[in-house]
Amino acid sequence: MPGTDSYNARMAGAYGTAVYSANRFLVTCETPGLGPEDLKVHFPVGLIILEGGKNTSYPKIEVLRQGVSDGLVSSPPHLAVCTDGPWELTGVPKVGLNEFDRLAELIVLGLSLK
Repeated sequence: MPGTDSYNARMAGAYGTAVYSANRFLVTCETPGLGPEDLKVHFPVGLIILEGGKNTSYPKIEVLRQGVSDGLVSSPPHLAVCTDGPWELTGVPKVGLNEFDRLAELIVLGLSLK
């Protein structure tokens, strides 16, 4: 993000940057050609939730908000759409923005279909 120390360091030629605290760290670096599947090496878990990747072949959960969204912007497949609006979506489960249990059920269902 322009104006941040990390951005300024990257613009000055830094290979990467790190932000850390006693409880967590975040490391960023330029990795041309990196795909979402490459993250499996770093996160040995059954589910990785990514922000971005709207044009990948991975199942997506998209958020549509009244007054903000005009419709889906990501390519299929969609695991679910979380919304507070009246969108008519064919073949995509629609859940409310605060229906966390229902969304969790859809994620578990999506994992079991793999």
